[in-house]
Amino acid sequence: MHVHVRKDGNPAKFWTSPAGLANNQGFSGKEVNNLAQIVETRRDEIERAWHEHFGDQARLRRINDVGGSVGRPETRCAPGVFPTIAAGVTG
Repeated sequence: MHVHVRKDGNPAKFWTSPAGLANNQGFSGKEVNNLAQIVETRRDEIERAWHEHFGDQARLRRINDVGGSVGRPETRCAPGVFPTIAAGVTG
């Protein structure tokens, strides 16, 4: 499972378990470290929100998610569904 982070048009993607950076396009090293710590600390909350939103589709999505953020459009999450995990992160 992964989480996307976006700030000022700069995207990053973090795996939740094990926690780690998948890709980064514009965040500073300090911001990446702060975000990685937030993802690690709030992993259970992120995963719980994901499962509550998708329900039984969660297992199908995890299979489709291997190798990148792919999947059927109806299983993608609209912005704002998950908790805001990085409010106030600065570089």
